[in-house]
Amino acid sequence: MNAQTTNFDTTPKTTINPTATATELSGESLDKVSGGNDPSYDPSGSCLTPDTKITLADGSSKRVDKLTDDDILLVWDFDAGALASAPITFFYRVHEEAEVLRVSFSDGTSVGVVDERVFFDLTDRKYVAINSADQESELAGHAFAKLVDGRIEEVTLTSICPDGTTDSYYSPVLEAHFNCFAEGMLSMSGFLKGFYNVFDLEEGALRYDAA
Repeated sequence: MNAQTTNFDTTPKTTINPTATATELSGESLDKVSGGNDPSYDPSGSCLTPDTKITLADGSSKRVDKLTDDDILLVWDFDAGALASAPITFFYRVHEEAEVLRVSFSDGTSVGVVDERVFFDLTDRKYVAINSADQESELAGHAFAKLVDGRIEEVTLTSICPDGTTDSYYSPVLEAHFNCFAEGMLSMSGFLKGFYNVFDLEEGALRYDAA
């Protein structure tokens, strides 16, 4: 499969409200989003370890635990099939101990996940929720979307394994697009299931099929 590429462009492709205030949601509030419809689903997870670097709209990066409600982040706009920018709509921050799942890729990238994280699988051309080391046998060798020098390129998943614990974890959710780039990987919070993989993509592009 050829990697889908795009020129780096931080111009918003959708209307955003850069003055909007991010909201910290309680577990009770998160129960109201789509993922909370499953009574067995715990919305307190779906987060990243504090050292995870998130890409900002200007192409720089910042640790997720250092993000502020005023930060504008780089996102992927599936309507336009291009990079865009968006503010944080709400930010889930938890300061308690939790087990970490380490998701690693062929170029040395690794992302620390708490409970579950959704990554864009270029092999299956859809978001995939990763929440167990048991998924390694299924997903190892799949190509995933990573931002490299302003282009979306393929990196191969190599391993999913337990990696100790963290004392805090974080999950920013972006206006309209929901996704962000965590350690360069195109991803989003797992509790947004029902809001992704809704539409088919155009053949050979990371863009919704208008038909």
